[in-house]
Amino acid sequence: MNKIFSSLRRNKKSLLLFLGVILFFSFLPVFSVKAGIEDCGPLQLGCFLRELFLYVASLPIRFGLLLLVLPLIEMVFISSVIFEAVLNVLYWIVGVVLTVKVIPNTGNPVLDAGWGFSRDFANMFFILALVFIGLSIILGLKDREAKKALPNLIMIAILINFTPVIVGFIVDMSNIV
Repeated sequence: MNKIFSSLRRNKKSLLLFLGVILFFSFLPVFSVKAGIEDCGPLQLGCFLRELFLYVASLPIRFGLLLLVLPLIEMVFISSVIFEAVLNVLYWIVGVVLTVKVIPNTGNPVLDAGWGFSRDFANMFFILALVFIGLSIILGLKDREAKKALPNLIMIAILINFTPVIVGFIVDMSNIV
């Protein structure tokens, strides 16, 4: 008997299988069903006493099986409580992340000030770059290179000034996913 329990302690799969078999057999009825001449009617006292005796006699076995399965029940209960706690924390984190305003001009003062400063600072450089390109085209200095840089500069200026729309689209798509 000790050999069986020590091997069950070492091998977790066997332990779970053993506990599962015990749990399965603990739910099986102990009463036998007989049909025919020996069938007891509803008002026969002898049959009732025999079934009562069988039930009372099987109580220690059922109680012993319950004691064997009780650690498994406790592990399931503890793991479900931990799972529920982690799930609630994750729901809270997702709720916080999805309610943070990451789109400019939506009420987050830090984001509005930072985006406004960055946009204005970049636009100053675009104006200086446009003045430099215009002067180089007028004066004929590096004319081809300035004409090649102009479309890229205009595209970057448009993208920077339309960042709230682009970020809003990306955030909405990620929220949908």
